[in-house]
Amino acid sequence: KKILIRPEQIAITENNISTVKCLVNNVSFHGSFCVIEVSINNHHLFIKTNRTDIIAGNSIYIQPTIKTPIYVP
Repeated sequence: KKILIRPEQIAITENNISTVKCLVNNVSFHGSFCVIEVSINNHHLFIKTNRTDIIAGNSIYIQPTIKTPIYVP
């Protein structure tokens, strides 16, 4: 099954057992928030965040914050 996760349902966090390490490809400032494009195993994700300290080329750790998953066929 595949799960649908929106960009605001992914948290940038410290490294721990439930996080995934990813590479920051691009950071776009959109006024009150940033959209961060990351790569994980050749897959690209977009993360919406209020953090402004993320730099392209660095690695970050993420984890989903979704409480109820939405499954798609």
